[in-house]
Formats: sequence, structure tokens, C-alpha cells
Amino acid sequence: MSERRAFMKAVALAAPAIASVAAARADDGSVKDLMGGWTTLHDSPLGPFRELLVFSDGGGVTETNGLLHTNSNLTFFSQFGLPAVVNGSDGAGSWERVSAHQIRISFRKLLFDGNRTYFGDFWSKGTVGLSGSTLTINWDQIWIVNTVNQRILDLGTATSTGTRI
Repeated sequence: MSERRAFMKAVALAAPAIASVAAARADDGSVKDLMGGWTTLHDSPLGPFRELLVFSDGGGVTETNGLLHTNSNLTFFSQFGLPAVVNGSDGAGSWERVSAHQIRISFRKLLFDGNRTYFGDFWSKGTVGLSGSTLTINWDQIWIVNTVNQRILDLGTATSTGTRI
């Protein structure tokens, strides 16, 4: 019985310290402001286009846009030796907090040629900033990779800015 009392006393003494650590993390650049849906304008080598992003609790990201999707039939990539027609799925990815005010995001879209044959992924990585109700993402990796993750095209960098849906 005395062991149980000693344990309970230790828990009672530690609880305020544990609570203050959790509160400090939540108050120091809280990621809760990021959760939910965002509509962005994406400035890229392919031109400006609308993009929708959803950040979920636990680190999930879903993405879709008005440029590269299942009905896009985009011909831009053919100049780089890729299929004459390219379509893309919605994107799936993740986000993680890397410091108090920095969040990294990564997502991939499956790519299909005009015959609906999968040939690789569109893979983007960037850093998210949030200032008030404005979201900014600096994309530092925009690649097309083949089915074994070898980079076949580097599209450079881009920026997205947006607001909550």
C-alpha cells in the first residue's frame, strides 16, 4: 500500500510540470491554426493555378488542383521527353513540425499517360508559413519521379499563398 501512495504522490507532483510542457508546446507556434482546408494560388513554372490543401491533425495532407488532375490532359511535359498527355491523381502526403514556427510539407500525385498507364509521381516538398489568416508555402522541391523513385524532371521552385476555405 505504501508503494502505491508513493507512486500517486510522485504522479501528483509531476502532473503540473507535464501540463506546463504541453501548454508551452501548444502556445509556441501552435499548429492548430494550420488544421483544415485552404484555397491557394500556386505560382509555378507551369503558370498560376488554384490548389486546395487540407491539413489534418496527426500530419496528413490531401491536395488537388486545377492544373494537373484526372481530366487535365496536360501536354506541357512532352517537351521533356515525358508522355504527350499527362493526367494526375489527387495528392496525398504529410506535414511535420520541424521547429516552433516551421512546418515541412510533402505530397505526391500519381501520374498517368493518355492511355491511363501509371508512369511515375509528381513529388513536392516545401516549407509552410502562417501569418494571421494567410498561408504561404515555399516549394523547394518539385520533381517528377519514375516508378522506382528516380528523378526524371526537376521543375524548380514555386510559391503558394492562400486563405482558409
